[in-house]
Amino acid sequence: MTRPVSGSNHIEAARTLLKSAKTADELRLAQAVLLPLELDLSVSQTAAAIGRSVGIMCSMSRSSASPDVITSPNC
Repeated sequence: MTRPVSGSNHIEAARTLLKSAKTADELRLAQAVLLPLELDLSVSQTAAAIGRSVGIMCSMSRSSASPDVITSPNC
């Protein structure tokens, strides 16, 4: 059984980052948040869509996030 998607409180920050991303990693981070929340993709589907492994996707979002910055759902 999969965990329910969490992180809806980060949607606006992810949308802003998606529009202002200057690096591929910033773009991937925004996509890692938005794809599961808006398109109901699983973590593995999201990882495949952004071209990263599940482990890398989750660690990427955790390592770059402070408490007020977006983090990927379900990681």
